[in-house]
Amino acid sequence: MRMITEQFIKQVLSEREKMQCMIHERIKSLFSELHNTDERIRSVSLGCMDGSGEYAGSRNHYDLGDILLKEAKLYEEQEREIREILQGFTEDLEAINRVWICFQMLDNQPYEILYRLYVKRDLYRVVEAKMGLNHRIFEEMRKRAVQDILKMYESDISNVEIIRCRWKQEKKKRKQIKQGFEQLSFDLRQEAGIDKNEQRKTTL
Repeated sequence: MRMITEQFIKQVLSEREKMQCMIHERIKSLFSELHNTDERIRSVSLGCMDGSGEYAGSRNHYDLGDILLKEAKLYEEQEREIREILQGFTEDLEAINRVWICFQMLDNQPYEILYRLYVKRDLYRVVEAKMGLNHRIFEEMRKRAVQDILKMYESDISNVEIIRCRWKQEKKKRKQIKQGFEQLSFDLRQEAGIDKNEQRKTTL
């Protein structure tokens, strides 16, 4: 997995689609170049062979067979280089996708702060006022949200596991809230029952 920085996270939030499109275009271009390189390797390789199917060559460095052999090796090296570049671009796309998933898994308030600042690109002071937070608290929440994305990204669990963990936390949180309301309702009913008993005693 590619190592990333907080600056990369901000860039992904601001320019995700642009970054993805640019990488896709470069991958398409490299695949086309790879195909052409494969064709050149086959063509040159055939030219290098003698009548017995073996690669021709001589001690004379200017011999056509030697030149073709060097050309074939050059194309083979270019092919390896292109495949390495393609692997790097694939890792870039995976990094962009993972950052976006981690961003989606933030709690509502941190998500809204980053969404307004980096996705919508609203002015800092406008977002701060919209959220109704003082500057210190707002900045702390912004930094923590970016760091939370980084922590999730660098974790050992898969993207699907990150999503599942988030939903489990939400389910647990909703259950706790529900239990809290149920307990409150029970307490209120208990108090109401005690008050009624007290009223009966007073009446008697």
